[in-house]
Amino acid sequence: MASPISNPSSSWSSPQTPTPPKRIRKKTSLVWNYFTEKNGGGVECVLCQRSMDNNSNSTTSMLFHLSVAHLP
Repeated sequence: MASPISNPSSSWSSPQTPTPPKRIRKKTSLVWNYFTEKNGGGVECVLCQRSMDNNSNSTTSMLFHLSVAHLP
């Protein structure tokens, strides 16, 4: 018995819709007053110029650096 669908790849194709550009979010944490972003994806402390990785876009390590290195 013959299959009712002769070419399944052509019957299931859907038109490709373009994806919208990613929205850039505003940085709201107060630690950004003490750090600047570098081109390589890291951050730099403006008080002591220490460079740190920020691959996960989390401010936890930056907050820890400020509390250990710059608070009495």
